Amino acid sequence: MLKLLPKQSIGLLSCFFLFTASCGTTTSDSSSTSIEDSQIQTTDIVNEESADTSIRNATQQQGPSRAEVELLDQGESPRIELRIQLDEGEQKATITQKQTISQSGIVGLPSDPIALAYATEMAITITKDGNNFTALSEVIDIVPVDETNELAAQIIPTLKTQIVGVSTTVTLDPTGQIVGEPKLTGIDNVEPQVAQMMEQINDAGLTAPLPVEAVGEGAKWRVTQDIEVAGIEIEQTTTYEITAIDGNTITIKTVATQAVEEGSVIQEQGQELTIKEWDSDATGEMQLDLTKVFPRSTAESEVRQVLETPGGELTQKINISIATEPT
Repeated sequence: MLKLLPKQSIGLLSCFFLFTASCGTTTSDSSSTSIEDSQIQTTDIVNEESADTSIRNATQQQGPSRAEVELLDQGESPRIELRIQLDEGEQKATITQKQTISQSGIVGLPSDPIALAYATEMAITITKDGNNFTALSEVIDIVPVDETNELAAQIIPTLKTQIVGVSTTVTLDPTGQIVGEPKLTGIDNVEPQVAQMMEQINDAGLTAPLPVEAVGEGAKWRVTQDIEVAGIEIEQTTTYEITAIDGNTITIKTVATQAVEEGSVIQEQGQELTIKEWDSDATGEMQLDLTKVFPRSTAESEVRQVLETPGGELTQKINISIATEPT
């Protein structure tokens, strides 16, 4: 990804897109009385006025990259308010990412798809902040998944020097919306494109906001968020559907799409890349443990693009899979 035309930006856009789709429903603790000591209390009849007032007030606060949450279907009874009871202290997670990138249209590009796979190990420290939770996530290692992959052998050492030790701090309200400004530290040696991706992940909170209303199996909600990456505006829409509830574990199916205005210009290392076509989608599934900041999840995405570059028209297809495993 770091050696391809148009280098980092397109791959990072795709990584951010899929990461938010695959890790998109982890949230902070709730001040609501509906959960005590990580136990779920169900309710059969729910209306708008029954939602906890403190939760609704917190959701109305303004913050960066504010996401719009629209409940499409409350699902079957019994219903619960989705709130997570995170334990203060240390958690860990491993994020395994596999990419395949195909490019055509410019003389000199590789004729065969280029594959890259690596795993990022994260350490997360959870602290309670009033009714909210603050998660400090630090990259502690990046390792290749396939030791025989030459591209990984070239890129992983560079990624390690830039990203290991970088930490992000995000405070979340009880429904997963960001409170205040996220913080990114340890980025002195990080290339601008990598830093920007991590900032955008920070803005997304590595989470997706949850509906205020109580929901049951079959519930659906849609999250719309405007993000800016590499100088372009992206409207990202993710739809979530609960397929099973088993104690503290919620199984959720996700479908995500992106919309980018034709003619938008990507600013890439002093060059301008004009978007002529952009089509992207992602699907995934997660098992949301109410005590973990990261869900156990898998996701697949495909991004198809036609770009006007200084070297001519570039057609690019990026396939990415991500698996997240909390420990």
